[in-house]
Amino acid sequence: MRRAVWLFFVGLFPTLPAVAQQSATPSPPVISVSTRLVQVDLIATDKAHKTVRDLKPEEIQVFENGHAQKIASFEYHLASSSTTPPIALPKGVYSNRRPMAENSSATILLLDALNTPFLDQAYARDQMLKYVRAQATANQQIAIFALTHDLLLLQDFTSDPKLLLSAAERVSIQPSPLLNDPDADALYLPGAPAQVIENLKRFEDESIAAKTDVRVRITLAALESLARIVAGVPGRKTLVWVSGAFPLNLRPREGFDTQRWYLDQVERTSTLLNDAQIAVYPVDARGLVGSPLASGAFTGLGPNGRLMSGSELADELASRSFQLSSSQAAMEDIADLTGGAAYYNRNDIDHAVALAVEDGSSYYALSYYPADKKWDGRFRKIEIKSLRQGLALRYRRGYYAVDPAAAGKMRQKDVENEIASAVLQPLLNTEVTFFASVAARMSAISKAVPEASTTLPVQFLIDIKNLGFDQLSGGDQHCSLEIAVAAFSRKKLFSQMTKHEECDFPADTYSRLLKHGLVLIVPIDLPAGSYRLRLLVRDNLRGRLGTLDIPYTQSKKPAAR
Repeated sequence: MRRAVWLFFVGLFPTLPAVAQQSATPSPPVISVSTRLVQVDLIATDKAHKTVRDLKPEEIQVFENGHAQKIASFEYHLASSSTTPPIALPKGVYSNRRPMAENSSATILLLDALNTPFLDQAYARDQMLKYVRAQATANQQIAIFALTHDLLLLQDFTSDPKLLLSAAERVSIQPSPLLNDPDADALYLPGAPAQVIENLKRFEDESIAAKTDVRVRITLAALESLARIVAGVPGRKTLVWVSGAFPLNLRPREGFDTQRWYLDQVERTSTLLNDAQIAVYPVDARGLVGSPLASGAFTGLGPNGRLMSGSELADELASRSFQLSSSQAAMEDIADLTGGAAYYNRNDIDHAVALAVEDGSSYYALSYYPADKKWDGRFRKIEIKSLRQGLALRYRRGYYAVDPAAAGKMRQKDVENEIASAVLQPLLNTEVTFFASVAARMSAISKAVPEASTTLPVQFLIDIKNLGFDQLSGGDQHCSLEIAVAAFSRKKLFSQMTKHEECDFPADTYSRLLKHGLVLIVPIDLPAGSYRLRLLVRDNLRGRLGTLDIPYTQSKKPAAR
């Protein structure tokens, strides 16, 4: 059932206005709106590699698949050294908005143990510590994540070097069970028949392929999670991904059909990264990589336990050289797809991190509505040209034309599975941002509820600027939401309440909601005890999620307010 909801925020939590609702009425048909604003962050430098700060929109031309596009907006962003601290929330009010100061640059350091050789992890961590000690500044908001089998948040966004140092020091150095070492894992079978060696080699190749498949899927899932986690941070985010090697490029290229089984996940991952305005800067944790012949770990022995012949040695070196160039090409592709830059074959990893961070502190944000309205999921190339001579431009090289209304067509079972996964996920999503508070009891909201009731009204104040809307034939705006409250007791799910809301707003109400937010209430009945409440808002029209954790203790007898 669709309801016309008139809820807007006029004060501060937890004192909420009375909830006024119109009775259910038949609604006019929905006009399907499939318009997608493409946002591109542009970095412009001159011949001296200095940032250009006075570029005008009339000096820029944007092309998509070779066709000129009309620029909808063009704005310069610069991280300032003088920042305004984030607004403090009233007591009892919580939010999944990141506590970012205005005009600060947001940087994510991702230390990748899953795809990095054991010995290189320690060096990479030392370089991170060196960067934090010497170069982190007050206007840089930095978060530190680690990737093992899971994505781990070590430190949320902060400009405090002490907190960053403490987080970097907590990075554990551990060998990746999914990473193949051609020297340490070399197979030697002196005197074995050629057919036995051939069969074992085939088994080894299949084992490596299976491990690589798992590694790719975990890594792509981690990048998707990162995108959802930091989506609520405004502006361009710099993701410095310190990794040994990632075995898959995210950009379609010649030969991509050989990896077509990843195509759906690659499409989803790159779309989430670009929607969250994340520019990826891969930094090779292996540093300067020389010839295998210069490595003490390389024995030069073949599977038969004897020194390789000239042709065998040439084949082995060619294979390792190809693997190295392929991993570096993957870094280039990931950077190109998101508007970042790749740094490899250099030992000063701390300086590479500093270059990436500096790169993200100044950029132009431009947007356009594509002239091609066919959302077929295909990759579209973006090209930006400057009419001013001598400028170097960097930006993401394209995007997948995913139907913006595709999320609204998901099966209900898939929606339920997505919500169940988000409720259990340890890290919070910020694609939809909101505030929340818990009243002492439901009777504080409605006199119809008995005074002794243990039903808690969990109150949501949702920023609708994060939501997708469809326009109704009468001009009203329509959104569809899933609102959930899950209560955890001693780390186990105790109870969960989910509400489905179809909301229609006249134009004047919609304008007010843009300023004040949308208030909704979800009641949940809990006996006395201490709980962690996981709150969730899902935008059904665009498939975006926001989650938040609130600690709550329910006394035996509800206290009066």
